[in-house]
Amino acid sequence: MSEFDAGTTLREVNERHAQLTMGQKIVPVVTAIIAVMGALATLSAHHRSTAALAQKNEGVLLQTKASDQYNYYDSTRMRVQLSQTLIAADLVKPGSQGYKILEEEIRRDTAQSRAIFDKAESLETASGAAMERADHAMHSYENAEVAAALFQVSIVLASITALTRTRAFLIGAAGLSLLGLAFFIVGYLA
Repeated sequence: MSEFDAGTTLREVNERHAQLTMGQKIVPVVTAIIAVMGALATLSAHHRSTAALAQKNEGVLLQTKASDQYNYYDSTRMRVQLSQTLIAADLVKPGSQGYKILEEEIRRDTAQSRAIFDKAESLETASGAAMERADHAMHSYENAEVAAALFQVSIVLASITALTRTRAFLIGAAGLSLLGLAFFIVGYLA
């Protein structure tokens, strides 16, 4: 059996007290910092989610408008073909008022149809761009959500550190926080 040394024991107690005191100060600060980062990641995720939905809605609206324009183009082309068929079948006498009206409609509808088609294509392109922006915002949202989850797990690990006084949990919390920060930055910059 070894001899009891009061001086050594007192030094060990003081060292342990210093370690505990230091740990007691750092854990709440680290936990608070992680909580703030988690809140920012959650806020960013919600913002990105709303932006993705808005862009998706815009894309759907523009696609609907493009579809309407394509339908208008089709009806205009059908009217031209019907008028040409009436003229070709000699159902309208050349030089008559009806013949002149049909020829005028053919000229007008043919001239308008290209502009209508171009507008439909333009709306479809704008719809595609809005959908791409929605996908981009959704990817950013997903990264922010992962970051928020990692920060939440980090808070739990830091809390366990405060209860158990085990540094391993604090190191794990720091590692997950850094990983969460990386996801947050990637999501924010995306």
